Amino acid sequence: SLSDITYALRLDVPSTKAEKISGQIEISFNLSSNDEPLILDFNTDSSHIQLVHVDGQPAEYTYVNEHIVIDSDYFKKGKNFVQIDFTAGDL
Repeated sequence: SLSDITYALRLDVPSTKAEKISGQIEISFNLSSNDEPLILDFNTDSSHIQLVHVDGQPAEYTYVNEHIVIDSDYFKKGKNFVQIDFTAGDL
């Protein structure tokens, strides 16, 4: 299970509407066991995901029904960090 979950969201909002909004979310948490994949909501098209890192290393993921699914092999018991760079959807 997850505990001590924190999120930091950064958005780069351009001065014109024609430009895309880029974003980054950093998630940290303590993990008591790594028996299950991590499943994160991502309510837009998967083409908006630019990269996913776990503890500073690139991580492969699958995208299923508006969820980013990261295999449990990427995580350790204790403190973990996930970083996702993305392009925001239409506003």
